[in-house]
Amino acid sequence: MHVQPIHAEGTVPYGRVCSCGKGMYQVVSRSEGAWYNYREVKCNSHTYGTDIIQKRDIHITYKCNACGKGYTSTATQQKRIYHGYDN
Repeated sequence: MHVQPIHAEGTVPYGRVCSCGKGMYQVVSRSEGAWYNYREVKCNSHTYGTDIIQKRDIHITYKCNACGKGYTSTATQQKRIYHGYDN
């Protein structure tokens, strides 16, 4: 993947060059799915109990600022819900 610096407001310091060679992909939308229980694991911060691992899918759509071609990238985010106890 070829990247080059872009000069735009925001937190992304580099952008991916489009296959047309004339533009760069920019984020046009981001959607986050609902959290769902993925699995239950032994609590690692307390003596007893279990924690719930939750996940959600994140879809980010990119579009070339020159030719208009685009694509969508999918990632998974994870968090731990602590339910352990010591007594």
